[in-house]
Amino acid sequence: YRTIPDTWSLIIGDIVHNLWSALDLAIYSMASDKAPDPHVLMFPFVREEKWLEGKIKGAQVQFASTKIVEYICALKPYRDGNPVLSGIFRLDTQDKHRLLILTGQIVDFNEASLRAIIPGSPPVRFPDPIGTIRIPHPDADEVQLFKGFADYSAFEWFRGRPMDADSEEEPYIRLPYRIAFGEGHPFEGKPVITTLKECLHFIEEIIDRLFLVYRRPDNIR
Repeated sequence: YRTIPDTWSLIIGDIVHNLWSALDLAIYSMASDKAPDPHVLMFPFVREEKWLEGKIKGAQVQFASTKIVEYICALKPYRDGNPVLSGIFRLDTQDKHRLLILTGQIVDFNEASLRAIIPGSPPVRFPDPIGTIRIPHPDADEVQLFKGFADYSAFEWFRGRPMDADSEEEPYIRLPYRIAFGEGHPFEGKPVITTLKECLHFIEEIIDRLFLVYRRPDNIR
């Protein structure tokens, strides 16, 4: 019954920024001793693959080593390349300009759950794999409670249902609840905590691999 606090968006935005900063710091530690301008060192990311070579040169990544450049190119750090890198970079960029939009979700909501809340409701086939109730911002003009009704007539039944005293009774039901990335964001609809953990492990693996490549005997700087 409460909106998601704005501070949660700030915290999540800081986590995302730290994830990407870890990549920047890794490149800096490997190339700052040879780069003419260490302040421009960063982990490269571009919108399209054709711009990657130019970004690598502009960010002076080549001073880390030839093998590091090869490994970064293999990661496909561009929008339609690696989905995790793309998602983290885009979230980090969006967070610099506006708060991330979060969406509350009640998951594994099924027909039995619905009838426990609204007795006498018609049969409803929810979308696979789960049905989702979206908890919107209170300023929203219209609330789309059930997203993905397979039977539109069932949706019309809920829209036309008059509110009465029974509707205000608190049902004896508890449903699993999670916070997800909102519409229009990378990782849209995915749970925040699980997704951030997956991103963290992915970034750790990249950094570990970067330093293994950096220490290879055949690595040329």
